[in-house]
Amino acid sequence: MKSTIQLFAVLICTTINFPICTAFSAPDKFVTVAAGASYALYSFAIDKYAARVVKRMQDVPTPEKLRLLKLDDEKTRTAGQGNAALPLPSQLRETVSKRTNVVAKYEDRMGWNQWIAAASPSKIKAMDLLALCGISHRFKYRTYANFEEAGAICKPFYTWKRFGFMIRRPGELKFVSLTDDAASGDNKEGTLAFVTNKEEFLLGLFFPVRIEWWGGVMQRDQGNKYCIEWTKTEAEITLPGGKKIVKENPKMCTELSSIPWDIEKVEDGMICFRRGDIGHLAYDSK
Repeated sequence: MKSTIQLFAVLICTTINFPICTAFSAPDKFVTVAAGASYALYSFAIDKYAARVVKRMQDVPTPEKLRLLKLDDEKTRTAGQGNAALPLPSQLRETVSKRTNVVAKYEDRMGWNQWIAAASPSKIKAMDLLALCGISHRFKYRTYANFEEAGAICKPFYTWKRFGFMIRRPGELKFVSLTDDAASGDNKEGTLAFVTNKEEFLLGLFFPVRIEWWGGVMQRDQGNKYCIEWTKTEAEITLPGGKKIVKENPKMCTELSSIPWDIEKVEDGMICFRRGDIGHLAYDSK
């Protein structure tokens, strides 16, 4: 790693005519300072690139805006593009980057939002959701983008964001039957199934953080619509030596989980949720 950083120093210093063009012959202290400066410059450049990508992601019309264009399940229309076939889940899966787990391209995000915009929540039946029990679904996409996407884009480049709070792997969501031995949650009247949502992060490279939510699938009062109501959260951090610190219902998690997730679409192993006014999320079992 040290030799890699020194190489960055040589390349950058040579480019800007810094007076240590052959850094390896300079004293180690001087090389270290130059390497640190070049690494900071490198990280800054990647951060700016990630910010531009995220801004472009945020410019994509939301499913709500697309619905105003009177989209339907068979055809979807975008300004200046005429008619185009609605993307299939199999096509959407291919748009997720294997390096960053992010859908970054404008046209790919447009495809996802078109697929979400064509949702018909009232068509979802109880048997459709019960069929998901016991199957693991991984996070694939969300219609909004912020610092988390920026961090994911920077992650493969090993910038200074690696020393902060980073997503370790895509979140995992599971539906659990009420009769399952592993079922855990508040069995409210009308609960169709239990749900768990687990997110894993790394804090400062070395400290694993797990955040888990528990809830249940409930039927909305109006019509044949379902949502997940979250009832419990937990955060756990693992310290050096294996010691774990666990906190139940931390304030931030409690606030985030207070918003029910409306279930809007289930298709080919993929499930889409509406998270209040924040946006939509998609999880996939394939």
